[in-house]
Amino acid sequence: MLKLRPPFRYGIVTCSFTDGSQQETVYRGAYPTVKNFRFLCRLGLKTIISLVSEDTVTEDLVSFCSSNNINHCVMDAKRIDEILKILTNKACLPAYVHCLDGVVSTGTVVACLRTLQHWNMSAIVSEFSRYTKKKVMTDEERAFLSMFDPQCIKLSPDAAASWLPSPPEIATTPPADSAGKDTNEKEAPSSQIQDHPSGN
Repeated sequence: MLKLRPPFRYGIVTCSFTDGSQQETVYRGAYPTVKNFRFLCRLGLKTIISLVSEDTVTEDLVSFCSSNNINHCVMDAKRIDEILKILTNKACLPAYVHCLDGVVSTGTVVACLRTLQHWNMSAIVSEFSRYTKKKVMTDEERAFLSMFDPQCIKLSPDAAASWLPSPPEIATTPPADSAGKDTNEKEAPSSQIQDHPSGN
């Protein structure tokens, strides 16, 4: 029997449960290889975001996404606004976001996502550092995070993942028929992280 092998540094970033199944889940990890594909198939992915250059993308991954109707987005990690608009849109979830080793680029995206979830800086730095070799976040990485503006992420309430805080904390674009109306706030569900750093 073939073993299911998660990608290296695989983990669950955040999720919500609907009817007993994970519907709005964001996963993270390193670049998936052929031996990881059976595992990824079981996640029911709708989107894979590759934070790598175009010339780094392998034909195996392109073929896997095509065969399984997965939207494959190859993006620079600095396009953080566009990346987070995908990861916070429930229509694009479940999603797997990765770079080559699952550390800096992936960690930076996740760190910005945590600001949308109102994590404090200490918790964000702690999570980021767990995936790095030296267990620290550099000054450059902190500077990039400090420049991120959560208010730039605009989704309609109907499109936003349920694990996001409600308006007005997150800048959302109200539906046309509710323009000018107040929106009731609700407490955001807590996130649960599950790490499998030795998945390869």
